Amino acid sequence: MNVLLCSINTLKRLYDISAVEVGQHFYWQIGDFQVHAQVLITSWVVIAILLVSAILVVRNPQTIPTFGQNFFEYVLEFIRDVSKTQDAEALCAIILSQGRSALSIEAVN
Repeated sequence: MNVLLCSINTLKRLYDISAVEVGQHFYWQIGDFQVHAQVLITSWVVIAILLVSAILVVRNPQTIPTFGQNFFEYVLEFIRDVSKTQDAEALCAIILSQGRSALSIEAVN
């Protein structure tokens, strides 16, 4: 009975999220942390889709890749490239801003 009650409470929480209007945010309190529920759910759904597709497509890798294996490798390379460029751009921005401030300090002196 306790398991059924727990699953009903879980479903009620998910139903509460669907009632959130545009511009409003739904937060969960997990321990001492306040978590944005929509972001958390979306992230876990994307992670689940990637894991399931990776297991299904790449469980038997071929030397000459199949369509699914080739597509999944393309998706992973795309994600890796996006994360590298975003990190590199942020790092360059930090380095450039530090360099500019150092140059302006020397120019003043």
